[in-house]
Amino acid sequence: MIHKARRFSIAFTVAIVLALSIVAIAAAITIVVDGIKEPTWGGSGGQVPGAVLDPNEAAIDDRYDIKVISYTNDALGSAPWGHLYFLFESYSNFDSIYPVATPQIIVCMDVDNKTSTGTTASGYCNDMAGIDRRIYFFPSLGTVTVQRWNGAAFVVVPQPSGGMRAVAYDDPSASGIADMPYIEGGVDLQSLGIINTATCIGNMQVAVYYDNGIIDGEDQIPDSGTFNMSCGNPTAVTLNSLQAQPVNTSPLLPLALVGGAAVILIGAVFFTRRSRKHTA
Repeated sequence: MIHKARRFSIAFTVAIVLALSIVAIAAAITIVVDGIKEPTWGGSGGQVPGAVLDPNEAAIDDRYDIKVISYTNDALGSAPWGHLYFLFESYSNFDSIYPVATPQIIVCMDVDNKTSTGTTASGYCNDMAGIDRRIYFFPSLGTVTVQRWNGAAFVVVPQPSGGMRAVAYDDPSASGIADMPYIEGGVDLQSLGIINTATCIGNMQVAVYYDNGIIDGEDQIPDSGTFNMSCGNPTAVTLNSLQAQPVNTSPLLPLALVGGAAVILIGAVFFTRRSRKHTA
């Protein structure tokens, strides 16, 4: 009887470890910047990305007219402190051949939410004030540049050790035309000055400017003003949207699993003790 109780206890201990492992896996955010929309962008992985919708505008070529901007992140972790990801969905597939100039998507951010520490845009990003970081995504070149405002001018932020700068669209035939209407981009949080919970503040103001490289109209998201990105704590940037899309940061699931594991463990110990008494 003692051997059965021990086997019972071991089996349930393994179950507890697996349950806790599932919690860790469910909380992970994994995105490969390749221009393919992963399930993570639909909320798989435990965090619902923020999303900003933009209407179809007749003055803008559909290939460069943004329909939705989605954004999410992985945990702060350690240097380079995690990554911020964007998914730019347009009304038609991106074309890198047609433009006479290199298309670029500019993300303007007021990371500290203090207009006094940034500068005001002129002719892009809805002329927003307080910009202290700019991210330049060049999809046709596959390059990304991050700039910060130093009080007098924008300067390039060097890519930190272990950092990531990436942008891509899906083009398996190398035709220069995307197979899907997505451009994906990513930047390490350290380059944005987000290195801990103190610098991961709420209500970061953001605006996006899509310079399509053609004579046609150029897209600004939102059509006027800015949208908010908010940081959560203690371990991950939690990004909210204009549509107040909920972010799955509820501790109920992990607590329920841990609580259930504790009950199982107590039951196993109790069962083992009773078995020993009967065999004594």
